[in-house]
Amino acid sequence: MGAKRSREGPISTNVTVVFMDEGSLEEELKSALPIERSRAAASLMQDPHAVSTKSLVRAVQMETVPGIRRVLNEVLRLRQNTPEVLRVETSITDLRPVREQPAGALDIASLIRHELSPAVGWVRLAADGEIEDFDSSATNEAIQKLQRRVNGLVTLAKERGPANNDEIGIREALAQNWPHPSADLQIEGPPDGVEIALDYDLFSLLLFNVFQNAIDASMGAVGAATVSVVFGKTHESYWIRFSNPFDGNAFSLGDVIATGRSTKRSSRGQGLALINSIADQLDLRIDLKGQSGTAVFTLIGKL
Repeated sequence: MGAKRSREGPISTNVTVVFMDEGSLEEELKSALPIERSRAAASLMQDPHAVSTKSLVRAVQMETVPGIRRVLNEVLRLRQNTPEVLRVETSITDLRPVREQPAGALDIASLIRHELSPAVGWVRLAADGEIEDFDSSATNEAIQKLQRRVNGLVTLAKERGPANNDEIGIREALAQNWPHPSADLQIEGPPDGVEIALDYDLFSLLLFNVFQNAIDASMGAVGAATVSVVFGKTHESYWIRFSNPFDGNAFSLGDVIATGRSTKRSSRGQGLALINSIADQLDLRIDLKGQSGTAVFTLIGKL
C-alpha cells in the first residue's frame, strides 16, 4: 500500500466563507484558480448540501491541491452525517419526465448516490491520510473507477432524459476504465485519437462490463487476461472492437441476451444484458460474435 504518514490535525482554511448559490459554487469548484476552489470548499464545510453529490465527487476527483481535496473529502463525510431528504437532482437545463410512483416509493437513483457516494468518499479520505503520494497511487485510480461505476448506475436508474454529453477521447476512456491492475491493455487506433460526445458515467459503466466479460472469458480459456482493442472512425461514425479468446462453441449476442446464458461457467449473461441496456440509452449499436476460439465485441456510435 505504500509508506504511512502521520495524520494531520483538524481540517481548516484561512478563507473567509462567502455563501453562494449552487451555480456559483459549482463554477468555483471548476475554477483554474486554487483560491477560488478553496473558497468554495470552505463554503461547503458550512453547508455540505449546497451542491449536488455528482458535482462534489467530480470536484474531489479533479482536485490537484491536497489541502483542498482533504476539505472536500470532509464535506462528503459531513453530508452523510447531516442527511437531507432524498430528492431527484434536477436543474432548469435537465428537466425530464417524472414517472408517477406509489406513495412512499423510493427514488432508486437518489438512493444509490446517497448510500454509495459518501462511502466511496470515506475510503478516499482514509487512503489519502495513510498512503504517501496518494494522487499517483493505484489505490486512487481504483477509487476513481469505483466512483465512475456508482455514477453510471445512478444515471442508468434515472428516467431517460436529455443527453448529458461529455467530450472525451476514446483512447483515454479505454485506458481509464480498464479494470485489471496487473495486466496491460493493448490499444490500437489513429495517432491523433478519436473524440466523441456522450455521457461519460454511462460509457464508463459500459466499458467496465465489456472489459470484465472479456477478461473473464480469456482467463477461462488461456488462464490470463488477454484482451486487445482497436478503434477508428469514418466520416459519420466511430467504432471500437474488443477481441479475446474464449472456451466454448460459436455464439452471438442475440443468443446470450435471449437465453440469459453465456459460455462462461460463472456467468448467466447479466453483464451483457446491462451492456445492451446502456448501449440503447447511449444510442450505440453493439454486436458480439464468438467463433474459432475468439470472441469479438463491436461498438459503433455516431460522430
